[in-house]
Amino acid sequence: MRIRVDDIQFMMDQLADHPSGDILYDKIDFDHIGVFGHSLGGAVAGQLALEDDRIDAGINLDGFQWGDVADATIQQPFI
Repeated sequence: MRIRVDDIQFMMDQLADHPSGDILYDKIDFDHIGVFGHSLGGAVAGQLALEDDRIDAGINLDGFQWGDVADATIQQPFI
């Protein structure tokens, strides 16, 4: 779980650092980020929502929730 959460956070950091001439510049709205996943990916989505303030909403599709989320409350909308 830790490796996958770290991977997604790394990806978000890299996408946010694209220079103005890059094809992705102004294509991603970093003020409105949602995360979702299926199975283990759903558990990762919950953990990411718990840990990262950049996440505004999340969905766990057909997955069991474990990690720190099992004993905590996600503040963002999450199903």
